[in-house]
Amino acid sequence: MGGFKRPKTVGEWIRDHLSESGEDYPGSMYRQYKDWIGQVSKKQGPKMPSYQSFRTTVWMLKKLGLLVPTRREQGGGRSRRQYYRVSDQYGTQTWDDPGWRDPRKALYGERA
Repeated sequence: MGGFKRPKTVGEWIRDHLSESGEDYPGSMYRQYKDWIGQVSKKQGPKMPSYQSFRTTVWMLKKLGLLVPTRREQGGGRSRRQYYRVSDQYGTQTWDDPGWRDPRKALYGERA
């Protein structure tokens, strides 16, 4: 078929990005994720997750304890940016947690 196979899930990309950057906020991460997908895709116009879908993934990773909020700062207008980092709660086990690959399944089980 020659289609696009994403080498990482959104959760895995977030984990790797935050391990390099230390912390970031969802809007910035989403823009960088879109750029990354454009670079690794072999086809024109690969399907991108919506910003809301990306934010939902961040929320699920936070709920799983894999991401922790670090600080807030004023964004554009009246919004506030919430920054996140990878949790060190479980030490090195955090990096291999199956929640990075499929946070919805990790939260809700097979039927999600």
